[in-house]
Amino acid sequence: MDNWNLIPSASTSVCFPGRPCLTMTVCPVCPLVLVILCAPGVLSNYAFQKTDDYDHNYRLPKTFLPIVYDLKLTVTNEEDFTKGQATIEIQCQETTDEIMLSVNPNYVEITHSRLEDKLLNRSVNLGRPSLDFETFTARFALPYPIQKGYVNYLKIWFKGTYAFSDGGFIRKEHKAKQF
Repeated sequence: MDNWNLIPSASTSVCFPGRPCLTMTVCPVCPLVLVILCAPGVLSNYAFQKTDDYDHNYRLPKTFLPIVYDLKLTVTNEEDFTKGQATIEIQCQETTDEIMLSVNPNYVEITHSRLEDKLLNRSVNLGRPSLDFETFTARFALPYPIQKGYVNYLKIWFKGTYAFSDGGFIRKEHKAKQF
């Protein structure tokens, strides 16, 4: 029987200004999601992606500060894609009516999103964000402005495709070694 694993090529990252970047890869040795945090000042103020031979940097707005990340990634033999959910606890740094994240839309499709305000006991479906393929960003338009200092929970459901080069997860088929 053939076994397979995922080899991280260039990982999926979520970056907020002034905070560590959260990079999500899959461990090639075990079926666990590997979460890597880059130190602030290294890549934390930039959304960085490599597509083919093109390096692209884009500064995200400083409107939100991530506090906690809760990630779930599902990988199966039966499907040609990954799926998952991310919940990001975010604190508003400047009053705003939008949320911007770094995402490579060539490999990650955000299928649904919701913003929860536990203090006011309200939740709003945001649906799918508008995508910018030049800056590799996803923009969520909010139905109401979020005030500075408020904490909200951004929930994102996503589907990821496998890549054949840098920029996404690569699935590698291999046979188990005989001992």
